[in-house]
Amino acid sequence: MFNVHIYIPLNKSMSELLLASALMNQSHQEIWRYSVIVMGDSMHTANTGFVCNQQITNIDYKQVAHIYKMPLLPKCPIYCGGPVNTDRATILHSNDYRNRGTQPINEFASITFNAQICNDIKNGKGPTFWKVMIGFSLWQDGQLDAEMSRTGGWLCRPWDPMVWANYKMKSKLWKRLVRSSTHEDARHFLNNIFTQ
Repeated sequence: MFNVHIYIPLNKSMSELLLASALMNQSHQEIWRYSVIVMGDSMHTANTGFVCNQQITNIDYKQVAHIYKMPLLPKCPIYCGGPVNTDRATILHSNDYRNRGTQPINEFASITFNAQICNDIKNGKGPTFWKVMIGFSLWQDGQLDAEMSRTGGWLCRPWDPMVWANYKMKSKLWKRLVRSSTHEDARHFLNNIFTQ
């Protein structure tokens, strides 16, 4: 059992990432187990997120291009962004790229889905980091706050570029982010002790 203790701020706008808690990792709902979710922080995307570590194993990049009538991307994993609108795909990407269809979701990530981004990625002119997402996660007003305040609810974490890593095992990214947070919290605690 991998146990960790991270503070949980109740203001979700302070965090760009949500991580499943150890209690959530015992759930039978596979999509939330070991989830790392990139969250939106604008008025239009505040209750929206994309699970960035749930690879879909029964569909590949060629099938996605055919199903969604899009140009073929370079070989890449496909991710389940969440249980909402799973009949739609989008590209979650770093903010160093933008075209007319791009919508920023937070300071570090945007979403775009059109032929231009696919062609730009194929031609080496796209974003530095990107992931193809099928569906997304969405919470009703107040729902996410309630889930975060519950014992064993979501853990909040500031942005970490590690979210762009492609691990086949869902738990690997989650564990790396949790370990990183634990080390940062310990360093912060020790710095406060020795500077007083």
